[in-house]
Amino acid sequence: MRCIAISQDEFEALCEETKVDDILGSIEELVEEQTLDHLYLDKYASHILIINTD
Repeated sequence: MRCIAISQDEFEALCEETKVDDILGSIEELVEEQTLDHLYLDKYASHILIINTD
């Protein structure tokens, strides 16, 4: 992995170009919807696997 220094303007341009804001906004919206949906766990419980490592 290589690290480089970029300016704030370059960072914002890169985020705009790659649509990072749109993607993060969509993820935030989905998380909020799931948090507000009390039946979410019931709907998707069959897809959840809990592993006890004790």
